[in-house]
Amino acid sequence: NIRSMVEAGGVWQCFMKVMVLRFSPVVPYSVSNYLLGLTDLQLGPFLAGSVAGMAPWMIFYGTIGSTGRAVLQSGGDLTSVLSELSEQASELLEGPVSVLLVASFVAMAAVAVKSRGTQQGELEQ
Repeated sequence: NIRSMVEAGGVWQCFMKVMVLRFSPVVPYSVSNYLLGLTDLQLGPFLAGSVAGMAPWMIFYGTIGSTGRAVLQSGGDLTSVLSELSEQASELLEGPVSVLLVASFVAMAAVAVKSRGTQQGELEQ
């Protein structure tokens, strides 16, 4: 049951689960919003996990937007804007965002393993 898997664990585990859901480029926000809305998560882990998981994407999109604006204001055409944005995106994806992607997959695996162990322990009792 997905609901019990998200709700299982302490505050830190709930924070990590929300963060991984928010950071994952695979899970759309509409799906994670609906899923998290069905749970009984406390407000603290939900907010903290949401901010921590969405912050890297906010920085990424903000950087891309400011780069596009700067190129357009300097008189660049659409081709140069797209070229500059592509270069900026690849630099970001090679650096901090790639580290965060790897960290999110590691956290996702750890959360899945821990949740599975918690559920098996509950079944044995």
